[in-house]
Order: sequence, then structure tokens, then C-alpha cells
Amino acid sequence: MADITKYPHEMDMIEHPKAGGPQFSADGKWWWDGHDWLPAANAPASEPVLVTIGDIACTRTKVITPGGTRPLAGTTWSVSNNTMTTSSVSTLGVVLCIVFFLFCLLGLLFLLMKDTRTTGYVQVSVQGDGLYHAVQIPVSAPFAVGQIEQQVNYARSLAAALPTTRS
Repeated sequence: MADITKYPHEMDMIEHPKAGGPQFSADGKWWWDGHDWLPAANAPASEPVLVTIGDIACTRTKVITPGGTRPLAGTTWSVSNNTMTTSSVSTLGVVLCIVFFLFCLLGLLFLLMKDTRTTGYVQVSVQGDGLYHAVQIPVSAPFAVGQIEQQVNYARSLAAALPTTRS
């Protein structure tokens, strides 16, 4: 492979990071902004990412989205829970009920076995001065909704700790 410091277009041959957030290449010469490889000298002053919610990342002072980086101060966060949890009689319970009904009447207790399934997504949106971004995060367990809400509350607390600038 050719020297990539001389031929940046050859960065296309390098596998792009799986995560959508900003990060540096292994050699530290290139910076992935979520869309393209850029010279590391063009990277913004790096602060550590404190929380990532879908494709939204937050540092102490900034919100990073696929659309760009904006100040965290004065942002408003919202969460919309679009999940549904259903419960039904387990297939195994029905089979065991039929088998044990023939031997004793206690087989009917197997009908109390339930399968619970959670489907849907949680939508998180952030808006501020010149910023609006929403992400839908698929959810397959009830506790995942709580985790996403905790992450958003943390981002809210980071935003609340900063002074807002009014123009």
C-alpha cells in the first residue's frame, strides 16, 4: 500500500470505523469525522466524549452529531418512548399442559407460563441554537428504555452546568 501521508485519497482503501463518532486513526495522522478522513491538524480541539446516545455524542461543552458540532449550552433534550411490551402464553407451557393434563389435572398450571416481548424504539432529540437532530434507538428489553433515559438525563445535566449565552 502506498504512503497515505502523500496520497490522502488512498484513505478510501482503509476500512472506515464502525462507530459513527469522531476518532483518530491508529497512527494519529488522520481524523474520522463520521463521514470522511481528514488530516489530524484539521481536527477540533479534542475533549473526551462523556456520553453517546445513538449517533449523538456529548463532551463537556459540545454536542457532536452527523450534521456537525455545536455548543452544548442551551440545548433542549427530549425522549419519546415508542416501545410496546406484550405478554402471551408460552408455547412450552401449552405443550406441557397437554402432556401433564393426561396424567394429572395439575397440568393446567403450565398455562400460567408467559412469554414477554418488548419491541419498538426510543426517539431522542436534541435542539439548540442552529441545531436539531433526532435519533431512533431500537429497544428489545424494558431496562434499555431506562438506560437511554439515564444517558439523556446525564446530557441534560451537562448542558445545565454550562452558562447559556444569549445574543
